[in-house]
Amino acid sequence: MTLNFFKDEFLDLLHFNLCSCYAFNIQQSELFKEMLDWTQIFSNQMID
Repeated sequence: MTLNFFKDEFLDLLHFNLCSCYAFNIQQSELFKEMLDWTQIFSNQMID
């Protein structure tokens, strides 16, 4: 299991959970955007 595999699986799972939460409660869109920003930062750090 490589780091890339872990990263892809983790981000897929995180993205799925975020989308589910977002669809469930669209009023939390600000939190959703913050989480997406965090995800981007996290993935960039893992790539580096």
